[in-house]
Parts: sequence; structure tokens; C-alpha cells
Amino acid sequence: MPLQEGNAYGWRIKLKDYQGEVKWREVLHLPKPPETWGTDNGEDFSISADGTTSVTRRTQPAPKGVIENFWTIAPGDPVGKHRIEVYIDDRLISTFEFELIPVNPVK
Repeated sequence: MPLQEGNAYGWRIKLKDYQGEVKWREVLHLPKPPETWGTDNGEDFSISADGTTSVTRRTQPAPKGVIENFWTIAPGDPVGKHRIEVYIDDRLISTFEFELIPVNPVK
């Protein structure tokens, strides 16, 4: 995925036969610390001591069994391999691996 400010990346999971609220946890692993970390929602958010991993915890309604979370690329975000792990009730539901690559300016 191109490392371009304003682009977004994230995940969406459809849970089978699920209704009501879902309590989930997302662990985002970066190849190195970004210049800044930030969230918009004021949720339960923490950062590892080395600055490379964040943990977001959220309880949300799951309309039609769907939960999701997205990040917007900001200045200072690192290039390289990223990994997102999504847990429900401490059970790993899914892992998403992707790479942010530098964008070459058009000449």
C-alpha cells in the first residue's frame, strides 16, 4: 500500500450469527515508531514502551455482525511491514499483514 498522507488502511470482519455489542481488541505492530500516535475516538488506547505497538480496545454495536477499524496515514508514519491482530474475548480472530511502501513523486 502506498505511504501517502490521508490514505486509510484497516480491517472489517463479519461475525457469523452475532448480535448485540462486541468487545474487541486490536493490536497494531509497526516496523518502527511513528513520529506521532493519535486516535479520534477517545477509546481505550495504549502504546508499547518502544513505541512500535498500539493496543485499541473498544465495545461497539455490530450491525449485521460487522466490526471494523481504520487508520489514516499521517506525516511521520513508517514504511515497512505492518501487522494488525484482532481479538474478541482474548481469542485471536484474524491477522492482517501488509506493507507500506514509499510513494515516488511524479516527475
